[in-house]
Amino acid sequence: MLEDNYDIIIEFYDNNDLSNLHSEDEASPCQKDDVIKSVISEEDDNKKISDLLKLKNLKFKDSGVDLPNILNEYEEKNSKLEEIIPQFYFPKGNKNFNLSNEEYLNQTREKIKNVFNNKSLNEAEFNNVTNKCKLPKYLNGALFRKVLKFVKNKKEKEAFQNYNSDDNTSVEEDENISSNIQRSSKKLNNINKRDTTQKQIPLKLIQLEKKLKELKQFNLENCETSIDSVVSFEDFIEYWETITKDSQDIYYISFYILKDEENTDKLRNYLDYLVPNDFLVVLNDVVKYHPGLKFLVNMPIFQQRYSESVIEQLFYHKPQNWNRKMTLHEFRNSKFLENLLYLQIDDDINIHHNLFSYKHFYVIYCKFWELDSDHDLLINCYSLFQYDRYSLNTLIIERIINGYGKKTLLDELNFNHMSNDVTFAEYSNTIKKIDITDKILKNSNIYQYQSIFHFRDFVWFMLARENKDSPEAIEYWFRCVDLDDDGYISIYEIEKFYIEQCKHMVLLHISDYWSFPDYLCYLMDMIKPKKPDRISLSDIKRSKNSTTFFNMLFDIRQFENLIKKSDYFGYYEEIYIRESVPLNSLTDFFNDFKIKLRKRKLNNWEKYAEKMYDYLANEEVQQNVQKNETQIKKKSYSSEKSSQKNEELYDNENNNKIAIEGLDDILESADLLSCDIDILDDDDDDDEEEEEEEEEEEEEEEEEEEEEEKEKEEKEEEENNNLSS
Repeated sequence: MLEDNYDIIIEFYDNNDLSNLHSEDEASPCQKDDVIKSVISEEDDNKKISDLLKLKNLKFKDSGVDLPNILNEYEEKNSKLEEIIPQFYFPKGNKNFNLSNEEYLNQTREKIKNVFNNKSLNEAEFNNVTNKCKLPKYLNGALFRKVLKFVKNKKEKEAFQNYNSDDNTSVEEDENISSNIQRSSKKLNNINKRDTTQKQIPLKLIQLEKKLKELKQFNLENCETSIDSVVSFEDFIEYWETITKDSQDIYYISFYILKDEENTDKLRNYLDYLVPNDFLVVLNDVVKYHPGLKFLVNMPIFQQRYSESVIEQLFYHKPQNWNRKMTLHEFRNSKFLENLLYLQIDDDINIHHNLFSYKHFYVIYCKFWELDSDHDLLINCYSLFQYDRYSLNTLIIERIINGYGKKTLLDELNFNHMSNDVTFAEYSNTIKKIDITDKILKNSNIYQYQSIFHFRDFVWFMLARENKDSPEAIEYWFRCVDLDDDGYISIYEIEKFYIEQCKHMVLLHISDYWSFPDYLCYLMDMIKPKKPDRISLSDIKRSKNSTTFFNMLFDIRQFENLIKKSDYFGYYEEIYIRESVPLNSLTDFFNDFKIKLRKRKLNNWEKYAEKMYDYLANEEVQQNVQKNETQIKKKSYSSEKSSQKNEELYDNENNNKIAIEGLDDILESADLLSCDIDILDDDDDDDEEEEEEEEEEEEEEEEEEEEEEKEKEEKEEEENNNLSS
């Protein structure tokens, strides 16, 4: 390499740097090496060597005539400053380059200082602060609680530091020293005991206890704060500085307002994430303060179910939805903040067909209520089998219940999934340690059963069943159909579902079942997989025939509607709506409140929810009308009875009046009124006379009855005599 570089150096330096060298022939190989090394050592610039090597390549490509011009152009280019490529990847959000952190904090101080006005604010008064910070209104409760928690942790740290400083100081009295030594020794013994006990506890029981605590915390009652809690201006600014020092992005700030301190994945480079419990604070504010949900104020059970359905829909539409952890990137793509801002504009919560729609929740809850006979928010295989008039076959129901499509809520709490080291006594004791008010978790024996489906699991099932075209639904059903979990649907698995589907068709008396070769050819022609003997997930997504494919495998009712071309709740009808255009950024919302409209096509789930909501609402109206009619009939029947009683009483009163008037006439004619006899005595006499008359009448009636009986007996005797003759 050194000999090859020699010719280039001779041409470039041209006797300026090589004054000691007169000709190329006179120089020996050793001299050449020394010259090259001296040049490199004197210049100490490795870049020139690489540049000269590039020029050598140009020399061999070119004729060599225009080489000086090329060298001059190359030197001019190198003399210019290198262009700096701006940063294009921002893991914590795109910073606002127009403002530095100090300027941004100064602006927020000026805006918020007037709101506080030298006093502390409660949660209701704190709404103006969230508005000034350009955050959605329904994040007010989350921000308020986060500041309170920040202040509490700060005080605990200060108290801990003061405690350590007091321990380090010398104590004059020996008695205090001895008592402190004794206390510290007791603490060490307790700590050692705890360590030994923790080592003995199986890991499965520790995980079980954590899961039970999560289920206990998943309640809107835990989101409430005391009325006396307030936040000062200094505490808020101190917290705001800590959260905005890395980024001024609204998504980033909202993410860390919702995030709990423990939600960091140490195995994934300390990646921060959100869990379903973190969204309960936002849903609590939506349920309480949104004008479209005022009718749920006195119904805490429906508030809890509504919040559960919204959170499950949010995590269902998340990419990698089998993971219950939402990262910052996934939170940004979920459009959760945009949907919160749309709630802030419109009082009608159903105007936007998103996860906050009450119609979607109403349809899901009514369908689950029909299947849940004992209303404990749990259903089994047989209850799920009744969905949509036994539409799904038994094999797919078993796969759904066992958690292959989505890991069920109580799957981690199942005693059968515990290791052999855990006994049932230890298992039940860990459950009884935690006081849980929910019906689902009161009985510890419930976790022994595998085939249990919770309401939160049913939300996923219904979204996937009614919209099989979405990528989330395709992944859900693919995991259920893939029996051996190898990532492919083989011909063996198709045959298994074919057998179950044929049995199901015979039981329901729907139609004649197909032959397996025709069935298999139809499926393969519809999907057109890359490998002819198996179907992958990408093949189904690429084919855009996922609905028909899955209906043929396990959903016979919808496939029957497809054959008959009947519109199943608008399933095959294209419906368009006008809705607001999605925002380019959240700052556009706070700068301009003019919302533009666009035309959008509803997906299958949205069409089904709209049609089914109207159907259920009409059914409820008819039931109310029937109830009113029955109540009216009961009232009319009771009123008729009361009127008859009143008429009888009225007739009796009139008869009594007539009898009294007749007695008065008799008394006047007999000149008894002039006698000095008390009226009460006369009334008593009259009563006695009436009683005697009644007795006489009764005796006469009895005599008449006896005579009639005698006549009947005589007639019977005559008839018998005639018959005998």
